[in-house]
Amino acid sequence: MTHPPLWYSSHQLLVLRPIRNLLAQMQAHPTPDRLGWHLAPLDARTREVFARQRSLAFLVESLAAKYRPRVVGSVKLAAGGDNEDLFRFIDSNVNPPGLRNIELPSDELVGQADDLLMSAHSFDPLGDWSQVVRIADPRHWTDLRYDALIAHDYRIAAEIILRYVEDQARQGKADPLDEPPAWLFHPRQERLRTTDRERAETVMRFGISDRPALVLAVEGHAEYEIAPRVLDMLGNDPLASRIVIVNMEGIQADVKLLARAVAVPRLDSDGDSYSRLLSPLTHLMVVVDPETPYERPDSVEAKKNEVIESVLNSLAPPHQVDSMRNDLAQILHIRRWPAEFEFAHWTDSELADALRNISPYAENLPRGELENRISQHRAGGDTFKSVWANWRSQPSKTRLARELWPSLERRIREPSASDQIPIVQVIQEAISIVHQTKRVTGMAPRGTPPQ
Repeated sequence: MTHPPLWYSSHQLLVLRPIRNLLAQMQAHPTPDRLGWHLAPLDARTREVFARQRSLAFLVESLAAKYRPRVVGSVKLAAGGDNEDLFRFIDSNVNPPGLRNIELPSDELVGQADDLLMSAHSFDPLGDWSQVVRIADPRHWTDLRYDALIAHDYRIAAEIILRYVEDQARQGKADPLDEPPAWLFHPRQERLRTTDRERAETVMRFGISDRPALVLAVEGHAEYEIAPRVLDMLGNDPLASRIVIVNMEGIQADVKLLARAVAVPRLDSDGDSYSRLLSPLTHLMVVVDPETPYERPDSVEAKKNEVIESVLNSLAPPHQVDSMRNDLAQILHIRRWPAEFEFAHWTDSELADALRNISPYAENLPRGELENRISQHRAGGDTFKSVWANWRSQPSKTRLARELWPSLERRIREPSASDQIPIVQVIQEAISIVHQTKRVTGMAPRGTPPQ
């Protein structure tokens, strides 16, 4: 005696949700002998519905070998098989063999896909958050659970069908798919194939970008050691975590290159009334000593204008307009310490004590002589490094900053004095900038760039 072969496809799971609802409505009746129970037979309409569901599973399974890899971005390879043949089949115009006994017009296929997408939209517990799932790595789609997973399986099945119809249209065997209207809901707006713009809009809408809100560029090792500590003290707001501090390692660092790397806004070139952002803004704040090329306020302004022009020229031509230049001036900032960083934040006495604690050469100098030497270099407008220019061993500015930190920390904790400390003012301004622009979604209107 032979048994009929069993046919199974994971796409049969699409019917599980309707079965659950059906079972909730069915009633059991006792058997005639009262020894057991039986369920009433299904009515004709219900049998027809489930027959269509089984046919749908056959259809999707027939298409899956060719189109599922395109949807989920991965292929299940057979051990010992000719996988090159599989890749050629997926990329070819050859129809899946399972379709030989299935003949459906393309409009019915599209209608079935739309029904699947509409059903998923109606019961997906994730709601609008399903948009985040759409742009996520497909390898993690299986991490979904319960109705969210079932809804996503519906979307995968719909996408498989629509990819097939699009292939048929490219070969002239079917009509091209109509673009869904943008002004009202349509199920095909929730297809699993997303554009770069849709991804960007989702990231902006749900605030899931890890792009820094502000890059704080400091001149050297001492500032790089101290600034994060001050940020930790003042930045108890979660937005402060989106401030990134970088070390330029010298006042001659190429600020224009840094600005082009971190602060060029990503803009929608197809916008009409304004330039819509495709990712959150990143401000750049550069803080330097008052030395060349930042020795005077006018030279700082000239350097800022150079940076603005550099970023402006990095944008697409439609965005290179005066209004955009004005907007860029609001996200590119250059600040100067009132004096060299160490002189601006510590007294001669504090600097002398710290040097004596980290440098054997300084420790052997009379303390008064060392403090007097520091005072002379401060008054003469020399750099702080001039203090040890003739020493046999050069102290580490990072170690010096660590040694100086406790005295600065004590002053920051004094409410009456902390607002007068330059680095506190800079960090507070940085946090304020992040707050002011956290909800910005667009920049200057597009226009005709100057000739």
